[in-house]
Amino acid sequence: MHHDSWWDPNLNPNLISISIEHCKPATDNSSQLTPAQQAASFDLIKDICQRNGIPMRAADAAGGITGHFSMDPVNRSRCPGPYPWDALFAYLKGNAMIDLHNPVVAGYFEQASPTAWRCKRNGFLVRDGMLAYYQQTGTTGLGGLTDLGLPTENEHPATDAAGKAIPGVAEQKFERGMLRYDAKHVLDAPPGAGDAYRCHMDSLYGLPAALVILQQQVSDSVKQMADAKAQIADLTGKVADLQTQLNGALEANKALVAHVDELQAQLTESQDNSALVQAEVDLIVKAVLDKMNQQLSAKLGGAA
Repeated sequence: MHHDSWWDPNLNPNLISISIEHCKPATDNSSQLTPAQQAASFDLIKDICQRNGIPMRAADAAGGITGHFSMDPVNRSRCPGPYPWDALFAYLKGNAMIDLHNPVVAGYFEQASPTAWRCKRNGFLVRDGMLAYYQQTGTTGLGGLTDLGLPTENEHPATDAAGKAIPGVAEQKFERGMLRYDAKHVLDAPPGAGDAYRCHMDSLYGLPAALVILQQQVSDSVKQMADAKAQIADLTGKVADLQTQLNGALEANKALVAHVDELQAQLTESQDNSALVQAEVDLIVKAVLDKMNQQLSAKLGGAA
């Protein structure tokens, strides 16, 4: 709620306005008006406006109709509570509201509570803010009965993409459309819309909760698949790098083995050459010893 800026702070609003009161069972004004209260309130407001030259529209600096909250949003924030403003302004514009006194309407609905109608064909309820919209929607025919047809389900909380209920927002399907009660316009703000409005049948929040959840799950799965593909591509690159390193290591190992084999061959050749040299040395030594022995024997023989 807010304090409308066009109120003169130096002037007592009671001196320039006409107030009416509605008796409700709830002390915090949270109760809905009964059909009888609503009809009497609309008639009284229209009569007051006509007798006093008050514009029959939402109030501004030039006059009009508003709630107590407009003057004092702190102490009177709940006044008048859940009032059917859309239905009131439609009534003041000359759009007749349907009620159960109409025999055609009564052929399809019965009073279920002071603020609810029950469909005689299927037992579904139209109540509170939805009912106020249903009673006055359309410019011809029998309001919502002509424009929307019969309800095909009871009112239920609107849900977000995860299937979680959205506080203060309700939806209900009818034969020819879908209504949303969204007083704070959390999900949508159609131009000129009040507490209730038609919602887009193809919008996310207009779909059944199970389908919404399924859509989200599909979206999550697609994202997970994309992430998995990215991880696979990353791992494939790492595997390729490791394979390259392994191939390099294998090539290096092959070169090392070849070098070792070459050294082994050189060692074997050196050992063979060493054996030949040793054999030659042994022969030379033997020849020298033999020669020395012969010379020694000759000298010994001559001495004798």
